[in-house]
Amino acid sequence: MNPETSYTNRVRTLLKRWYPDVVIVKHSDRFKSGIPDLQASRSNALVIWIEFKFIPSIAKKRKVPEHEGSELQIAFLKDHLEIGIPAYVLVGTDKNKSHMLYSVDRYDGYAYRKDVLTDDELHGELKWIR
Repeated sequence: MNPETSYTNRVRTLLKRWYPDVVIVKHSDRFKSGIPDLQASRSNALVIWIEFKFIPSIAKKRKVPEHEGSELQIAFLKDHLEIGIPAYVLVGTDKNKSHMLYSVDRYDGYAYRKDVLTDDELHGELKWIR
């Protein structure tokens, strides 16, 4: 399994534990190019979108690798954010299983060490799911 898939699965497991009433749909497969990796929704129609990225380690500033469909995914997220739907890029790294969470309007294609979050900190940042 590639590292981004492993990371995505790990975060999905965390989300299901943290928010058992949220329906989580994974959209990342070879047929859905251009759609962000994950959609989470509640019965009250709250929806969020998350695009996952993965880097093997974090430096002070590191370019996040792009893949086919990345530009479409970012455009999709920006379109949804414009109409009030939360849209994020979540960058994972092997080092201490840490995360960097960016609202799509603040994501510049780089991950920064100053933005590293632990699992507990990520949970705190995701309070908008509650």
